[in-house]
Amino acid sequence: MTLCDPTNAVPEKSFFAFDRNARAGFGVWLATACFAFFVSYGGRLNAEESEFAGLIRTKTADRGSYQAPTVTAKNTRLIEVEDTDAIPVDQATSNDIESEELIPVEYEEPILLRQPVRQASAGIPGRSNSVPRRVSRAAFQPSVVFEEYAPSDQIVDASCGSEPGCGFEASCGCEAMGYACDGSCMSCDSGCDAGCDSMACGSCSTGTCGQRSCRNCCVRLSMDPCQWFGAVELLLMWRIGEVLPPLATTSTIPTGDGTLGSIPTRILFGGERVQDEVSAGGRFTIGTWLDDQQCQSLVFHGWAAEQDSYGFATDDNATPIIARPFLNVGIPVPAQGSQIIASPDRNREGSINIDGTNDVYGADISLRQRWLGGLGGFVDVLYGYQYMRMDDNLSIATRTFETAPTPATLLNVRDTFDAENEFHGGQLGLAARYRERGWSFNGTLKAAAGSLRRTSIRTGSRLTTIGANQTPDPNGLLVRSTNGGTIEDNTFAWVPELDATIGWRWTKNLDLTFGYHVIAMTDSLLVSGMIDPRLAVNAEPIANGSTTPPGPQNPSAALRYDTFYIHGIHFGVQCLY
Repeated sequence: MTLCDPTNAVPEKSFFAFDRNARAGFGVWLATACFAFFVSYGGRLNAEESEFAGLIRTKTADRGSYQAPTVTAKNTRLIEVEDTDAIPVDQATSNDIESEELIPVEYEEPILLRQPVRQASAGIPGRSNSVPRRVSRAAFQPSVVFEEYAPSDQIVDASCGSEPGCGFEASCGCEAMGYACDGSCMSCDSGCDAGCDSMACGSCSTGTCGQRSCRNCCVRLSMDPCQWFGAVELLLMWRIGEVLPPLATTSTIPTGDGTLGSIPTRILFGGERVQDEVSAGGRFTIGTWLDDQQCQSLVFHGWAAEQDSYGFATDDNATPIIARPFLNVGIPVPAQGSQIIASPDRNREGSINIDGTNDVYGADISLRQRWLGGLGGFVDVLYGYQYMRMDDNLSIATRTFETAPTPATLLNVRDTFDAENEFHGGQLGLAARYRERGWSFNGTLKAAAGSLRRTSIRTGSRLTTIGANQTPDPNGLLVRSTNGGTIEDNTFAWVPELDATIGWRWTKNLDLTFGYHVIAMTDSLLVSGMIDPRLAVNAEPIANGSTTPPGPQNPSAALRYDTFYIHGIHFGVQCLY
């Protein structure tokens, strides 16, 4: 027998070697066993598979009915998350994971949390319709982009809320009133930047965060530099001036005496307006906003004009004949007379010096409250305190040396006039401001009413020197015993003021300005109102030893008052926020 002989080989038994009935019985037994196994363990395996699938996800769904997991959020606003992106840890909030509705989120690989979750704002506080547009991540440094929503008078920056080095502001959100978020007003305080964030940061919030509502504003005096503004300006001012009577004269003939009304007489000084030349000055302004909505402010102004001075001086070398004219009322019939200072015909040598000055300055402090607003402009009502002072003075000094008759006589005569005006009062007015692109306009119209204290000081002196003997006399020429001394009174006065300024935006916070300014003071006292208008002088000696000078008691002590004003242009630099 050969091993390879198929005819002698014994056939092996197999499952397919059984007959049809045996195979059918085995199949029934196997199906029954599988069914019992799945009935006993199928539910358990299915539950374990679902729990595991919820913890570990792959890019391909593990079954056809797979649904991506959901994240809850506290509010009803949707947060769209792009593929391979995740909500940044440092900008995530507890509000973003507690919600009243389910928000679908597309699948992404798990992200390792590197730091604790911090609270963040989802938009402008207090505005339920201010929605973050999307949350994205780039190189594990995602940024939040908010919906470009803002009230009509507010500009919301696209990068609102993030402070360099500080992260996201806690519960503040975007700055209001047109400022860029966390720009020049940044102050890493982990909260609201003082003076720049919206009104929701304060306890006086009206709930309209970011809007310039002027109701229930927080009024306070803040040291935050972002709340302050100011200006420095150069003034070119003209005073109203005054007309003085003729104070010095000369004659065209050697025998002339310089009396007024004489044909040879010429006026050297006086009879025309003085203090009407331009003079420089300066003004500064400093103010602070008392609330974040720029509805109330406290503003201080201080200004001063350069001292305006005038004068005249001459001597016998330049002008051979010098005289001081007056009206002699000491004779029965008043007539023009003169005091001769220098005259070759009378053997007199002499000189005259006339000096006058005027100083004016003022200051005010006011509270401003917004009254009207719209179309880029605002009108404020202002009220506060006004101060103004104006001093006017004049000095006339002469020196006469008479060589004949002997002995020689030296005569020094001086008259001085000092007028002081000091105003204190309350002011009320309107201030308007408007801005169009790079240009701005500011206007102020106000009036102050109060007490004006006026002081008149007139002094005269005469010193006669003959040899070694000196004889003083408290009488000059225009200031004598009848009008010398000090007179002080108080009266009611007004100080109106007008200012108009045009500005051009130079930098973000600086404007170049140019404008016009005028201020006046009623019922004020000037030197011209202290001099007897007729230069009336009792110049004749007392007759027959009488103690009473003959004629009227002149010069008169009466005073005259007028309105003083100063006006001009100004230009400078204004710093604002």
